[in-house]
Amino acid sequence: VKTADQNLYRLGSAVVDLAYAYDKNSSVRERSTPYLRTLASKFGHTVELGILESSKVTLINVQHSDRKLRFHSKIGSSWPINCTSLGKILLAGLNDNKAYEILMRVQSFEKRTTHTLTSAEEIMADVARSKVRGYAISCEEHDEGVCALGVPIKTSYKSLNWKAALSITGPIGEMSERNKKILIKQLNETAELISNDPEIQSAFR
Repeated sequence: VKTADQNLYRLGSAVVDLAYAYDKNSSVRERSTPYLRTLASKFGHTVELGILESSKVTLINVQHSDRKLRFHSKIGSSWPINCTSLGKILLAGLNDNKAYEILMRVQSFEKRTTHTLTSAEEIMADVARSKVRGYAISCEEHDEGVCALGVPIKTSYKSLNWKAALSITGPIGEMSERNKKILIKQLNETAELISNDPEIQSAFR
């Protein structure tokens, strides 16, 4: 931004905020990578860490397994909030009025599959279920044949609000009820390890 009275330039607040956000996300990505990588390698699925930005989920870390059959995600990409486990569990970390307000900002949700929820009322009902059970599910809502589970990354054990979440994504054929229980347990344990990291905890406060 050029100053009014001098031939000098200074960084605008938007640029400074963007640089700060990038630095913060880079730090979180670096610190969380070992945890995500361990989880991806153990189960052969893709593991994502995301935050809520406006009315989208932004992936700030993604770790893939070495297997050929896997779900591909990309760091920095944006996901819809209505049909992803990350989106739903992040909405569950807000009070209902705020979550509904965010949903209403979106003029219309793309119906990606026959299972995609597109009305604010349907989505809020699923968010409420996610809040009660402590995790979110998205099975064939974002992509056919794909299922994802998402849990919150809390800054404190008793916290009812959170700013980040962790998910694991894989083929629906490998997501039996038994396997889901195992994955959710491991997700929660990994989320707790991440939240106990001092640098990550500071970034998400």
